[in-house]
Amino acid sequence: MKKEPSFRELRSIENRIKYKHLIELHPVSYMDWRIDKNSIIRVKRNKKREYFKQVRQLTKQVNKAEIKGFDAGLVYNPRKHGSIINAFDSLVIDHKIPLIYGYKNNISPEKIAHISNLQYLTVRDNMVKGSRPLIDVDNQWIIE
Repeated sequence: MKKEPSFRELRSIENRIKYKHLIELHPVSYMDWRIDKNSIIRVKRNKKREYFKQVRQLTKQVNKAEIKGFDAGLVYNPRKHGSIINAFDSLVIDHKIPLIYGYKNNISPEKIAHISNLQYLTVRDNMVKGSRPLIDVDNQWIIE
């Protein structure tokens, strides 16, 4: 009985064509294999990256002046402050319930990007907060 090749062995196009039937019969859960012009092309789908991208796009659509803690003079501006390292006292938008928490707990991107989950923090305070969720009266509905 022939031993099935490992996915490392399937890297070369010749082996992908040779073992095409095995790849079609045994798809890998975290990869999507598709046939194109007699070769197998591996397409990785990084759900986490897509989730973060979607949350950031939705966050950009929020009116920044309505977010709690807004002060136009202190908001971080790369042209004014340069590197974020030089701007520890500047304000940045923070998600009270972090993106990673939303991703791991299957919270919709719309909820994570909602204005009740946004606040302005200084760069320093945002670094100290890290990825810990800050749950208050305004955003408690998100995790329920």
